[in-house]
Amino acid sequence: MTSRERMMTAMRRGTPDRVPVAARMGKFMRKYYAHVPDMLTRLLMAHEEFGNDIFAYGPCAPLPCFAPVGTPWRDDVEVEIRHEVRDGMNWWERTIHTPAGDLHDIKRALIIETGSGSGPEIVEPLVKDFSRDLPRIVYMMPDPKKTIDLAQYARMDEAIAERGIVVGTTYGCIDCRDVLTQADFLVLAHDDPGAFQEIVRIGGEAMMAETRYLLEAGRRVIKCWWFYTSPSAGWSPSIYEKMFLPWVHKHVALVHDYGGIYIYYDDGKMGRFIDFYVDAGIDVLMTLTPPPMGDADPRTIKEKYGHRVCLMGGFDAVNEIWLGTPEKIRRTVEQRLSIYKPGGGYIMDGSNIIPYETPVENVRAFIQAGRDFGQY
Repeated sequence: MTSRERMMTAMRRGTPDRVPVAARMGKFMRKYYAHVPDMLTRLLMAHEEFGNDIFAYGPCAPLPCFAPVGTPWRDDVEVEIRHEVRDGMNWWERTIHTPAGDLHDIKRALIIETGSGSGPEIVEPLVKDFSRDLPRIVYMMPDPKKTIDLAQYARMDEAIAERGIVVGTTYGCIDCRDVLTQADFLVLAHDDPGAFQEIVRIGGEAMMAETRYLLEAGRRVIKCWWFYTSPSAGWSPSIYEKMFLPWVHKHVALVHDYGGIYIYYDDGKMGRFIDFYVDAGIDVLMTLTPPPMGDADPRTIKEKYGHRVCLMGGFDAVNEIWLGTPEKIRRTVEQRLSIYKPGGGYIMDGSNIIPYETPVENVRAFIQAGRDFGQY
């Protein structure tokens, strides 16, 4: 089988020739291939060097949270931005002019060794007065036609070809939607459920629009990040079921209406909520972070859900891959695959992208062990 055939077979809960080894390592590659300017070339180089099956994220609508730049994400906003570097951090101060009034925020991000940085931290949130600011939040949602680069998808498809798959990507209804800090989201859900539900609605409609644009462009594998709604983010099952789960159902139904495959992503603890995800009709569940970092016990997960969804992940990217040794990694992979592999419907991967600092010999050991012990 080609890598693409292997991935697609597993996602449809079939049994390929061997377990696909996704081993997402965007961060590791950014440091290891620092001399290579673009991620697509890095993906291809890693495939040749390490032998993984490429699982590539296509470009999503660039949410302002991850791109605090002055380029407007829709035609009806203007952005003023001031950037400075101080105390080893990038600082951004923005004023966003919308038809409903101005929004203002401040973010900062640690500058790390690779020349990149950490995810931006909200210092001053956009929303400070809900009666005033809530009508303006809709203008923070990007216009898919303006921001999603379909030409880049085409370039990735052509370059990767049968070496793997390129998945359409979007964020959930509050994930990285650039409105509040996570703590403020939690407080708001209790203090003003109406305002919180409106924020969820605005983000949910944006998520649906972004996904519809990708589906209409021919993307048939859609991955959505839902880590802001995770148990690890502090949500109770009752709030998740009331506020977020209806949007999961709508999102999954939209993808299935186009004959697509739906991948649900959470890189934190997820054990208490998996019944919600699976009952919503998702096709692939990632990332199955094992204890102690997460709570996805491999045997329990396989027995309860392995016949209903494709399982993807199952390895702690920090404690088991980055901080492991080649010998220990190999033993862990052999043991873990003995649980997840039987019956197919499994893709081997880390709990998150393999970190920058991971020794190259650990990456080699992880991928090679997957290839060695993953044969059917």
